[in-house]
Amino acid sequence: MNYCEKITKDFLEFSGYKNPVYEPRGNVTPDFLIDSNIGVEVRRLNQNYFSTDGKIGFEEIELPLYYNFKEILSSYGPSKKNTWLVNYYFQNSRLRLDDVKSEVKNFLDEFISQKNKKTINTELSCGLTIEIFKSPTQYKKLFKLGGHINYDRYNWIYENLKKNIKYCIKEKTNKISEYRNLYDKWWLVLVDMISYGADNYEKEQIMDNINHEWDKIVILSPYDEKKYLEF
Repeated sequence: MNYCEKITKDFLEFSGYKNPVYEPRGNVTPDFLIDSNIGVEVRRLNQNYFSTDGKIGFEEIELPLYYNFKEILSSYGPSKKNTWLVNYYFQNSRLRLDDVKSEVKNFLDEFISQKNKKTINTELSCGLTIEIFKSPTQYKKLFKLGGHINYDRYNWIYENLKKNIKYCIKEKTNKISEYRNLYDKWWLVLVDMISYGADNYEKEQIMDNINHEWDKIVILSPYDEKKYLEF
């Protein structure tokens, strides 16, 4: 049972269903069965980048980029005089992940070769914007990661939620289509990894113009089984 399934089990028990059956038919839909006639499907509600090639979870872009970037900075070893803080910024749609390592390395090599180093802010052809400035504190390393921003994460929160809710509903609706007659009702629980638990006053904005065939949809906080929205 993964984390999303565990918090969903806690939610079901909190809601009065004391013995939710996990994977009643084995490793196929549904994830839980309650009251012998309600199938419950569970999915992580995360931000996805929707490209012409399909969808990619934000973490599938951000995590490799983060670890690659830190590895590049560490490869320059100790500082002899100053430490330089390095920030990076990007948008998923403009980023060419395969080219990041070589372009960032070339850019830093060129920066090091300059006699009079100063603050610099440059967009590389791979889609990454690099900002370098002198650290007010001396560290052991020549370069230290300052911060990073994925601008796609700063889109209006309701639009992000709605777009990804629609995607999850479609995906899960297709998954249960041939099994609908097994149970009288079907619920979909989406564990909210975008806003980490929307409030009741946001309910109308989030679900406006979202059509579905589920008997109930639950947007569940990943941290509190008592914080959820029902539709």
